[in-house]
Amino acid sequence: MPRTVSTVRRRNRSELAAIQRAATCLHWGSTLTNRMSILTSGPKRFRILELTAEGLEKAIVNIKDAQSALTERRDKHWRRYGEYESEDEGEAVETSYCDQTLQIIMMADRERIAQFIKTHTRESDVSVEERMDLDATGADFDVLEEYLDAKIARAQMRLTDVHKTFLSEFETSVKADSLPFFTQLHSAIRTYLPTELRDMIYAYLLPIDKYKTGDYVHFHLPSFDPDFHVNTELPRYDFLSCRLESEAETTTKSFRAGTEDVHKPGTWLLNPSYVGKDMARDLAEIYYSSYGFGLQIENMKSFLHDDRTETGFKPLQHIQKKLDIYVQTTMCNGQLEGAWASTDNETEFLNRIYTTLRDLLLLSHIRKIPITIRIGTCSPLGEPQIEGDRRFYNVMEAVREPIYDLLHAGINLEVLHVAMASHNSQVISKEPCNFFRVSKESWQEERQTHSSSWRPSSNYVTREDCQQDRLQKLLVQRWGFTESIDSYGS
Repeated sequence: MPRTVSTVRRRNRSELAAIQRAATCLHWGSTLTNRMSILTSGPKRFRILELTAEGLEKAIVNIKDAQSALTERRDKHWRRYGEYESEDEGEAVETSYCDQTLQIIMMADRERIAQFIKTHTRESDVSVEERMDLDATGADFDVLEEYLDAKIARAQMRLTDVHKTFLSEFETSVKADSLPFFTQLHSAIRTYLPTELRDMIYAYLLPIDKYKTGDYVHFHLPSFDPDFHVNTELPRYDFLSCRLESEAETTTKSFRAGTEDVHKPGTWLLNPSYVGKDMARDLAEIYYSSYGFGLQIENMKSFLHDDRTETGFKPLQHIQKKLDIYVQTTMCNGQLEGAWASTDNETEFLNRIYTTLRDLLLLSHIRKIPITIRIGTCSPLGEPQIEGDRRFYNVMEAVREPIYDLLHAGINLEVLHVAMASHNSQVISKEPCNFFRVSKESWQEERQTHSSSWRPSSNYVTREDCQQDRLQKLLVQRWGFTESIDSYGS
């Protein structure tokens, strides 16, 4: 007969009370989450780095305010000296705070701005002083904007470096402090509690992820995505500002959480460096089997396969509840995105989506797991519509085999298209907008033509070979439609 809570309390009330207090401590704030206990008792360097980060964050906010004010100034300058010769006084009042910030930066950085103008502009009859005067007819707003862009880029790079330095030293200190505590806690739980109560405590502690609705965890990921935030093939590296901002946002999340594990499943509770291998393993089994998960395609392989506990644990053997997978294919920025910068990049990106989705078939409990796949697309800005249709066609070819394999295996699967421009979505695995109408028998015939080394890139249409008539025929032949959904996200 299994022991009840009252039985355990009668046998060892003091030990259970101690475990309950320790579990409460773990839930509401361990030495990791109770940041101040480390900052006050640890090296002063922690506090110095934290204050440095706070100062840089404020500086970035101020520079952004100055950028907004400069834009307003540019518009007013054009109206004043342009053909309309008018000015909206209401705008000047509305942006007064930002304008004051701009003026402060202009005064404090006067010598540096003058040097920047000299090195970044061609010789001109307009003096450096006049170019710096925001009210002068010769004010050079373009070069001043470049100066602020460079200034904020330096601040973001510095902020990222400070975050990484702080995290490296802070996590080392926390791990040394927390590991003995959690090792003793796990030993006590194992010794004095039955399995039922132990699992209840672990379920109470997990998950500590920020985004959670009921028993569903929205797996929050780093903001920086090299597929969409970097295109080093562009001569001017036009996406640099977006890359730096997204990297700074990513490290800021880690810095505020006190651990880089904030971007990983189960956060720091599944890291044996904090809680020990045995406790990490116990927590991982509860975590992956008790919750559904929403995640993006680029993190799916690590989510299914990575053993965070260092015990041989395989997440794909324990996942049992809903999976919601978002296949993002663009941020609507055309050739600025690394994934679409060249045919080779596009092929590698789409083939990676294909191989990643295939891993769903490795889930041990796949027949009881409801799966949703959301395919996000959008016609690239500044490109003809045929380019949007071409990309949509290639994306669908990349997901074709994994989705048909899942559907015809009887898996509980729903596929949606997400128009990223409007964020509207619709089901495309059922009528009336069903893109997956091929019967099981016909699919088996097509599937037999795929060798072990086959990749969907053999069916892609490249930008160089794209012709309107041919693309429309392929869309009809392969998918039953003459164009992409809603003109590919419009």
